[in-house]
Amino acid sequence: MARLTLDELLAESDDLGLLDVKPRPVNTSTEAVRIQQAFEEINVFVDRQHYAPGEGQAGERVSVNERTLQVRLKTYRENPAITEQLREFDRHGLLAQATEALPPASLDDILDLDDELLSESAEDIFTFRHARPAAARPDKISERKPCGDFAQFKPLFDQAAADLVTGKRKSMKFANEQEIEAGGFFILHGVMVYVAEVNDPHIRNGKRNARLRLIFENGTEGKNLLRSLATELYKDPSGRRLSEPNAGPLFDPAPTFTTEAGPNGHRKVTTPVDENARSPHPGAPSPQSSPASGRGSERENQLLIPESLRELQVNERITGCIYIVRSLPPSPEIAKLDGQLFKIGFTTGSFEDRIRGAKDDPTFLMAPVHPVRSYDAINLNANKFESLMHRFFADARLDIEIMDRFGKPFRPREWFLLPLPVIETAIAMLLDGSILRHRYDAVAGEIVSMQPHDLTNDPLLTSNG
Repeated sequence: MARLTLDELLAESDDLGLLDVKPRPVNTSTEAVRIQQAFEEINVFVDRQHYAPGEGQAGERVSVNERTLQVRLKTYRENPAITEQLREFDRHGLLAQATEALPPASLDDILDLDDELLSESAEDIFTFRHARPAAARPDKISERKPCGDFAQFKPLFDQAAADLVTGKRKSMKFANEQEIEAGGFFILHGVMVYVAEVNDPHIRNGKRNARLRLIFENGTEGKNLLRSLATELYKDPSGRRLSEPNAGPLFDPAPTFTTEAGPNGHRKVTTPVDENARSPHPGAPSPQSSPASGRGSERENQLLIPESLRELQVNERITGCIYIVRSLPPSPEIAKLDGQLFKIGFTTGSFEDRIRGAKDDPTFLMAPVHPVRSYDAINLNANKFESLMHRFFADARLDIEIMDRFGKPFRPREWFLLPLPVIETAIAMLLDGSILRHRYDAVAGEIVSMQPHDLTNDPLLTSNG
């Protein structure tokens, strides 16, 4: 039997209905239908709100849904083909004034377009509502840099390390930011830190702060804030403060001091030192006795000298600078005190650098100053020297409150109403120890001998410093 062709097979009757295939139903959601349904959503909105999307009362907040319908209606109005397709469904006349949009011919035409992003009634497109504000940044960020005059401070670190070994100093856990003062040593992350200067002291948020000059044992320096240093010391589990040497008072035990006139009328204060310390070589001949000291086995060791007399001898080092300045204020109330008002201060850095920013420093009364006296402190705890001078003249301290450059009240503590000769006399008396038998009489304006009953109330004897 011959094989049938395909046409012959299809021509035969299909009793079983195998070739009766029903066409698949076509999805009626065509593009035209989708546009019609989307436009109907706009009609429903108008039915409910009685105004076209985006054309409500001025000042009302436009919801996200309304904004979506507004953009959709705008698109339909600008498309003539869609406008014609939806004409029979526009029961609210939303497309009645639709016109064919011409492409913009210039930048001005683009800016004049009715763009939904630039046509809000509030015009607050550049107002950040949900953005995180920029983090506040400090006025100045301190960075460590090589210390140019580290050779001046290296002996201080060496001595502090030696004092720790011998027990003259103790390492204590840091517990109080009020302990941060000029001349203090601290240990931060295993590195010894020396507070060389305390500048621009001020009160911020009710707490004391200042800009410090910090010298690090590794030969770097930084201009950190006092509270920043305190924060780092608090955070460091091994943050330590070094105590002051417990060797005794300001000077070596029972020293003998002498004074003699120096050039330009300055006073030169001297003290003897150990015989072995004065010669760099054992067995070297001893120098001749000093006429001022009257002791044949001793030489003069300049402890406190004007800056014009800087001649360091063997085993001598400058530990700071004591200075006396007078203010040059614009205020007539302070200007009338000129000649009687002086600041007695101390710095471990350059005297010129210390007073350079006086007009912005509340400790200098926010005014320029004029140098009166400046002395180098040689082999002397100048920080303690300054403290003792301030306690001795406490009754003559100027009581005044000024505003710092941040508008915060500040009370300077280093200005005194004194005659200059009285200050110079007190310096010499403090060095030779006779100041313990005297006090300053603020009424008489002079230094007087103390009576026996005054000794119990003497601030120098009762102080634990």
